[in-house]
Amino acid sequence: MKSHEEYEALDLTVPVTPRRSRLYNLKPIGIGTPFVESLTSYIVRLSNAHCVNVSTLVAKEIAPFMTQTYSNRRAVSGFFNRCAAINEFGMIASTFIRAIENLTLRKDIIFLTMSPWEKVLTTLNLSRQIQAWCPVCYAEWRKTGQIIYFPLLWTLDSVTVCPRHYQKLETTCPFCNNYMYLIEGFLRPGFCAKCNNWLGTLVDKLKCQSDTPSSETLERVWLAEEIGTMLAFSPQFVFLPNIHIFAESLRLAIKHFSNGNSCEFARLVGVEYYTLRNWIQTGYSIPRLCLLGKICRSLGKGIIDFILYFQLENHNVNSKNKYDHRREITDTDKHMLFNSMQKALKQIPPPTITEIAKKNRISSSTIHHYFPNECKLITKLVTAYKNRCVRMPWETIEHKLLSSLKNGQPPLPLKELAKQMCCNKNSLYKHFPEICYSISKKFQNYKRAVNILKKTESVIDIRETATKLYNNGIYPSISTVSKHLNNKYSDRLINETLAVLFTELQIQKKYIG
Repeated sequence: MKSHEEYEALDLTVPVTPRRSRLYNLKPIGIGTPFVESLTSYIVRLSNAHCVNVSTLVAKEIAPFMTQTYSNRRAVSGFFNRCAAINEFGMIASTFIRAIENLTLRKDIIFLTMSPWEKVLTTLNLSRQIQAWCPVCYAEWRKTGQIIYFPLLWTLDSVTVCPRHYQKLETTCPFCNNYMYLIEGFLRPGFCAKCNNWLGTLVDKLKCQSDTPSSETLERVWLAEEIGTMLAFSPQFVFLPNIHIFAESLRLAIKHFSNGNSCEFARLVGVEYYTLRNWIQTGYSIPRLCLLGKICRSLGKGIIDFILYFQLENHNVNSKNKYDHRREITDTDKHMLFNSMQKALKQIPPPTITEIAKKNRISSSTIHHYFPNECKLITKLVTAYKNRCVRMPWETIEHKLLSSLKNGQPPLPLKELAKQMCCNKNSLYKHFPEICYSISKKFQNYKRAVNILKKTESVIDIRETATKLYNNGIYPSISTVSKHLNNKYSDRLINETLAVLFTELQIQKKYIG
């Protein structure tokens, strides 16, 4: 009789499978290097890997994670011309980071943006809206069989030169003279999205490259290399840098390079003193990347070394900085604050310590710490003035309000009138509502007329400058006009004025990246 063979028992339990990603788990290129890939480049590569265009990928997969709906291609294409925020930081960047991380199950997407530097830099003039590329890099990558992509370094507005080849970054296609947004509906890295031509050029075909680069080129290369070092350093942070660290580093640099003299340090690095003071006063202002590079270039230090100067000198940022509003101030700031205190002692009515602190953009506790005697005197004067101040009779107050209303001189606000009469503005409204409304309306009309006059003078100044530039053969862009006017007017006003002027002179508007 044939015997039966015994086999091992089968394990019928369902195996635990790891979570599957919705999209391909593509590995980002260059994390930890100066040429790290940008998030917009990663999105383009994802769409190419799935054989769909970028519009479809954003509308069908990424849009459900966004607060604003981009459910059709028309809405997505309208978003592409302002997609530079994806590579920066803020709500849009964090939304795309979260969406891509959930779809690909990767945890390193944040390093494809400027989000690690959110607490140190501002988004003002941080990124350009259109693509910029080095044709030599494209040609080398294609020749060596590397993946073609868009580095994050090329998307930053402060980077205008390739640090590898000392070549100026191109922003328009040499075949069709069109520019491209960072994300286009049908975009392939290294190819023009409009005419589909290859954008790479070999080094030996670039006859314009000089053996000895100019000093301006070397300065731009230095800035590009330092920014690349920042991007490469991002994954190495134990904790992300913040404005408190930058402010402490700036104070130490002022002590080291100018013996604590803020004015001398501002002249040394070529920055306005009040801008420097706002940076020192933690939380009031954050520097732009170009200004940060200008400071480091003037001091002969790298950007990373400067930002982390406080840690590199073996100091620690204590948690008390978050709660203790009293801070160290320079000798120049002490002198300016002392003069403000002396003027306050002579003013009638005397200002309070809070008003002095607000005027000098400093905390009240700092003033009490450095000038305790003056604070006591001012407090006594304010208390004595309030006790001595007796309200006028209502008949006299009504007479003064009517005389102020009929006065032909520039009107005073109702709050100032109430302060002169030692009463409250609400009390004036309660007893003389019609007169108070008339005074308020008169003051508002006066302010409106002054603003209209200032705007008219500004428009005339902008038009004259733009016309002069155009007659000299220079295209009057917003940045060019603003630079010639020493940044006196807002970009919005310049843009509105140039739009009218271009229509009158029939000038074709260009896009300057």
